[in-house]
Amino acid sequence: MPSQTIDIHAITPDALRELLQANVEIVLVDGQTPLGRVLPIPAPLMGHLRQPGINAGNTTYIADDFDDPLPDEFWFGHE
Repeated sequence: MPSQTIDIHAITPDALRELLQANVEIVLVDGQTPLGRVLPIPAPLMGHLRQPGINAGNTTYIADDFDDPLPDEFWFGHE
């Protein structure tokens, strides 16, 4: 994916939209200070909303000790 660095004071919403539609990663800077990165949403995900309950009933097993505290060996390693 191509990347373009743009000063935050020089970008317009229309230019931002055009770059994202062209699948360009945008790095926003204020002078020489990076502020953030704007990424386009991958095409396969466009328009797909999450649907609650779509995988209901697919969990076949949850261990009885699932929410028990972890043993000290987990946190401190084996001594």
